[in-house]
Amino acid sequence: AARTIKEYYRRSMAERSVTWAYHILATLRTVLSWAVSEDWISINPALDVRLKGPKKRSVVWEENQTDKLVAKAKELHWKSLAAMFRVYDCIGQSPIDIRTLRAGDYHKGSIRSTRAKTGVSDAPIPLWPNVISELDDYLATRPSLHPEAPLFSHDDLGNFWNESTLAKIFKIIRKAAGLPAHLQMQDWRRTAATEAGAAGGTVDEIRA
Repeated sequence: AARTIKEYYRRSMAERSVTWAYHILATLRTVLSWAVSEDWISINPALDVRLKGPKKRSVVWEENQTDKLVAKAKELHWKSLAAMFRVYDCIGQSPIDIRTLRAGDYHKGSIRSTRAKTGVSDAPIPLWPNVISELDDYLATRPSLHPEAPLFSHDDLGNFWNESTLAKIFKIIRKAAGLPAHLQMQDWRRTAATEAGAAGGTVDEIRA
C-alpha cells in the first residue's frame, strides 16, 4: 500500500505540482490515521512516504497593483469584489474569513472577524479611511441589510461568494488588469504581515 501511495504521490508532483501533491498526501495521512483509530487498518501506509513541502511563498502585493485590480473590478462591474479586495488588502485576514463576513461584522469603521479554522474572534479590526469609504459606497447600493446577510454578495446572484467562483473571477480581473499571474488573494495576508514588520510591529502584534 505504501508503494502505491508513493507512486501516486510522485505522479501528482510530476503532472500537477509539489503543492498539489503535498495537500493530497497530507489528506491521505489524515484519513488513514482516522482509519487506524477506528481499527479498520493496523498501520497508516501514508506515513511511510516522505512528504516534500512546497516552496514557501514570498509574494507580496504592491500598492499600485491593488489599485489596478480594484479599478478593473469596477470597470468589469464587480462592485462587491472591488470592495472586498480593499478589505483584503487592509486587514490581512485569510480569504475565507473575509469571503464569509456578514453585514453585522462591519460596524463603525471596523471589521469583527471570526477565524474559520479556529473559531477565534479578537477585537474589531479598524479599517483605513479609504477602505471605509469604498465599503460604505458599495453597501449604499444594498440598503437595509440583515446582520446575517453576506457583507459581500455575488453581484449577479446576490448570495455569498462561492470559493471556486471567486477564484475564477479574480483570475479574470487580474489578467484584465495586466497583473502578474503569480499574485494570489492569500498574498494580501503576507503583505500585511510584511508591512507591519517593516513598520516596527512585534511578533505578538503581527500575530494579533
